[in-house]
Amino acid sequence: MFKNMTFFKRSMLSTVSGIILISIFLIGVSYFIQGSLLKDQLRSQTKAISESWYEQMEGSDIADLTKNPDITSKTHVEYTDMFDKMSEYNPSVSHGYIFGTELSGANGNETSLISFDSELWEAFSSEGMVVGDMYEQPGLVVEGLKKLKETNEPQFTEVYSDDFGTWLTFMYPIFDSNNELFAYYAIDVDASSINKGQMDLLKLSLLVLAVLLVLFILAQYFVIKKQLKPLQFLLVGINKASNGDLKSDLPEGTDELGTVNASFNNMIGSLNNTVSGVS
Repeated sequence: MFKNMTFFKRSMLSTVSGIILISIFLIGVSYFIQGSLLKDQLRSQTKAISESWYEQMEGSDIADLTKNPDITSKTHVEYTDMFDKMSEYNPSVSHGYIFGTELSGANGNETSLISFDSELWEAFSSEGMVVGDMYEQPGLVVEGLKKLKETNEPQFTEVYSDDFGTWLTFMYPIFDSNNELFAYYAIDVDASSINKGQMDLLKLSLLVLAVLLVLFILAQYFVIKKQLKPLQFLLVGINKASNGDLKSDLPEGTDELGTVNASFNNMIGSLNNTVSGVS
């Protein structure tokens, strides 16, 4: 099909196809770079928020929380209030909480309940769960917790989605008086801005590409038409010569097609001289 097209159509199709392929590649690269930059920015903000609240926590208090199932006790109320304020003062923070680091259960993904904000405690209490009960963690949280236990260093999870939204979790290790890791403090932040930022970039890029492509096709159409004008004159001259009309005064130029026309004029002139000599 491509071979049966005219030179003009082939030129237009090849040029436009090349532009589209290069544009798609650049848009794809920009899409992933944008996601990476937004993720790094969110991680930086999350870390700053998390550290400011982490400084208010005491390992001895949290050790006491694990032994006290009464969430109305003074220490429990203090930590619940702190997690409530964390979400109130930082709208991007959905929840703050403290879990154990056991990773027990049949699937090795269960950790114990320790301390939460009011909303999470209400949800757990409605299920009859209390301090010390085991809770199944999402896969990415389990992976992050495993790294935290291996390194004793704070860890980010990858961005993940559930029925309630898109999240990024940051986890801090908590040590007891013997410097043994026994719990972790974490916050969940809304990471939907990453996908939104990427989609906004994608939509804008596609819109700009569509506009530029239309403008380019129009410009390319007239440019190629103009460039092929000498070739059209040459075809007319060839048709006349094939019908015995040995008169040629094709427009000439300095480009390749223009010099071809000049050569054709010279050739027709030579043929006229030869014919005249024979006559």
